[in-house]
Amino acid sequence: MRIILFTAMMTLALVSAQASECDKADAIDRLQQAEQAGLMLGYKMDQGKPTLYVDRATWNQLNITTRTGMARTFQCAALGEGQVLKKLFIADKGGLTLAEWDGIKGSLNVVR
Repeated sequence: MRIILFTAMMTLALVSAQASECDKADAIDRLQQAEQAGLMLGYKMDQGKPTLYVDRATWNQLNITTRTGMARTFQCAALGEGQVLKKLFIADKGGLTLAEWDGIKGSLNVVR
């Protein structure tokens, strides 16, 4: 059930992001919902790198579209419309990097 909810939230976020729309309040709400569901574990600057922490078991079940949507949603929530987060690292709760978001290219490089 968590996967279905998360996939739906992030896929909708991706559609919005692809249309070059960024509703910051909506993006923040989506991330809060993901955090309350235990899918997103939080975010912080980790050794000078913006890092989004996720549940690894859930992350491993997501397709690339949903993973990319998650990064785009975070970018929107953090910076707002028209702003680009140059880099975002996505890690598990132990700090192991799972993916790197390149906001300039709009692409996600999955490491693990």
